This record gives sequence, C-alpha cells and structure tokens, in this order.
Amino acid sequence: LLDMCFSVLLFRNKVDYVIIDTYSTNNFYFALLTSQLCRVFKLKYIPILHGGNLPNRIKNYPYLSSLIFKFSYKNISPSAYLKYEFEDKRKYNKGSEIRIGKVKKKL
Repeated sequence: LLDMCFSVLLFRNKVDYVIIDTYSTNNFYFALLTSQLCRVFKLKYIPILHGGNLPNRIKNYPYLSSLIFKFSYKNISPSAYLKYEFEDKRKYNKGSEIRIGKVKKKL
C-alpha cells in the first residue's frame, strides 16, 4: 500500500493514467486509497477488474465502491461476467467504458 501511494506521489507529474488492479479481497481497500489519492491530484485512473467476488464486495459496500468506480476514467474488465455485473447491473459504465480483452494503446 505504501509503495502504491508513494508511486502516485512520486510520478504524479509524469504519468497520464494510473492503472489499478482491483480485487475483492484486502486489495479492494488498497485500490480505494490509491484511487482517492489520484482524485486529489486530478490524475485519471483505470481500475482493472479482477476476482469473481468483486460484485459481492460492491453489493455489500456500495458507497466505497462508488468512490472507486464512479470517478474512474475507464473501468476495464477481462471477463464477460464482470462486464455484465458492472455495465448492466451496477451501472458503473456511466462516463466510463467496459472493455473485454486487451487495452488498446490509445485510450
């Protein structure tokens, strides 16, 4: 966690986007803190959605989840299941884009 926060602080003037791997376990809180630090510095951040239990985390903690996903530049899903959960059920595609597969070079 400290490494992620330190990296955001150190490179905030050198990056265009911050990529955040987001899981449903304790890493969820790391993603939360990192995303909020990005918001403070007005950095665009892109959560990469991992973990089949992530929809349950979002259901049980809707406010914390919205702090991450509602304000993200893009939400990237490597699976159709998470794409469905975010795009159709949770409506986190508002202002964001859900992509399946590789991230294109130019966002």
